[in-house]
Amino acid sequence: MPSVPPNSGLPGLWEPHYDPLWRVCEELDIPIQVHGGGGLPDYGEHEAARAMMLIELPWFAHRPVWHLIFSGVLERFPTLRVVLTEQGVAWLPRGLETLDWFYRRMTLPEAAEAQFFGAVAKGLSMTPTEYFHRNFWLGASFLRPSEAPLRHDIGIDRIMWGADYPHSEGSLGFTTEALRAAFGGVPETEVRAMVETNAAAFFGFDLDRLRPLADEIGPTVDAVAEVLVPDDYPRDSTCNAFDKAQVLRAW
Repeated sequence: MPSVPPNSGLPGLWEPHYDPLWRVCEELDIPIQVHGGGGLPDYGEHEAARAMMLIELPWFAHRPVWHLIFSGVLERFPTLRVVLTEQGVAWLPRGLETLDWFYRRMTLPEAAEAQFFGAVAKGLSMTPTEYFHRNFWLGASFLRPSEAPLRHDIGIDRIMWGADYPHSEGSLGFTTEALRAAFGGVPETEVRAMVETNAAAFFGFDLDRLRPLADEIGPTVDAVAEVLVPDDYPRDSTCNAFDKAQVLRAW
């Protein structure tokens, strides 16, 4: 379910127009997935347009979070499940803090936000952060090492690691290294939740049937637990020390 592009002429996700859809998804327990890249406006044909799109792409994918919360959709449909896929996770702690700030301002009688937007807050029984931890999960394709330390702020039970297969920017051929980069040194119980049991529980995967295949393909728990040091970063025939330094900075 993509975010609605601005000026598209389509109803916004906050409008009751979509309530029949939310109702059916809730009744059938069908999760809604919002993938990165949805909801983009028309950037035109200027040569810089694609750069603008790349920079702003995540923000437009994030919009359903506050649209579904502040519109009361998650108040009306409390068991609706929403997955944010391939949007990164680093934005969430600060993003939720910002949404909570707006919500609190809407509830303060003396605040200007309350005078103009207070009716919205009156229709909500929880803070944006509380709605997030009840209704949202993350398809983390894939988790950067700089994001892994944020797992407790976001909620280990919300994160579902992905390899972004078969995209060129995915971890195909180097999945074990990608897992080590994100989870090396992290307690096994936490890693297992983020790479296995969270997704299995969310989507209803049969782990007993998948276990033989997983045992055959790997990687093993011990392999993922090993911290990926700079010298172990993947290299090819064209990679030199400068290239590797660039990769580390990107991570």
